[in-house]
Amino acid sequence: MHEIKAVISPKTSPRTALTRAGAPAPVSAGGLSLAHTGELVIRREIRSLLGAYSARVKGNSDGEVLFWQVRKMMDAYGSPGTALEMALDEMRTVWISCRADHPGARAPYRGLSLFLASPDSVAVLCGAPGAAAWRAAPGETLFSTAPAGPGWKPMEDAQIACARLEGGRVKMTFRKVAA
Repeated sequence: MHEIKAVISPKTSPRTALTRAGAPAPVSAGGLSLAHTGELVIRREIRSLLGAYSARVKGNSDGEVLFWQVRKMMDAYGSPGTALEMALDEMRTVWISCRADHPGARAPYRGLSLFLASPDSVAVLCGAPGAAAWRAAPGETLFSTAPAGPGWKPMEDAQIACARLEGGRVKMTFRKVAA
């Protein structure tokens, strides 16, 4: 499993870095970067719903499909947290009609967590138990898929965390997404 760490701080602004050797690079465009762990089982089906964004997918990786799906939602809804929520909702809705095409899979994704960074925020979707955690440190907030040491708080399954820079401080919100 690849480890993702995201840090948001008034001193560094948001930055997302993959810290494990061999991990794929985040997908970035237009001021947004997305990194993920886990696997999107239904990438072909989600790609078919990207409309004009589909032409921007250059390969067959689920990371690219996820990025452009989230970008589509970001352009439609404007909010990073809402974009992640709507992407998850679309995955779950599509799954209803195509699960028979994926024998052995129990959901549209396996072990999914999404980390979305913009110039002033980080939004994290925990799509599986234990897929993401967070901790506050002096002057910054950290998110990770592999917490180590004291002070790390696990995120819940289907929970979205948003950290935004406001007035030189990090403002955090958490919300549970309908299952």
